[in-house]
Amino acid sequence: MSKTHRWDERVVAEILRGARRRLHRGWTSGHQARTRIGDPVPPEHPDAASWCTFGAIRAECLARDPDRPSDAHLLAEAVAKYLGTELRKRGEPICKRSAPRTLMEWNDLPSCNQDAVLAVYEQTLAALTQQP
Repeated sequence: MSKTHRWDERVVAEILRGARRRLHRGWTSGHQARTRIGDPVPPEHPDAASWCTFGAIRAECLARDPDRPSDAHLLAEAVAKYLGTELRKRGEPICKRSAPRTLMEWNDLPSCNQDAVLAVYEQTLAALTQQP
């Protein structure tokens, strides 16, 4: 996969690992993030306790560079494209919109769950580490 903006695969993998840690703590659908009692919040909110596939990425990118939200948004888009590529390889039903929208719509399918999301993260990380 070609590089997007100025981030290399090492940075993408770092973001995916951090997002994966969030998703191990809690996964949600219908919103990018929720509190422990289920209230929707922005993914970077300090009370967020569960995240969707894209919300975890967005939270990691904003945590990495909180003073530059536009750069964090571009990085989140780049990371989302990597996951979208893996979803297509798996034959998952995905939309043809932006990478974040694709991840959010896939995340909210009735057939999607925390295990499915973590499996796509693992597959994406494996693909990144196998690149020359």
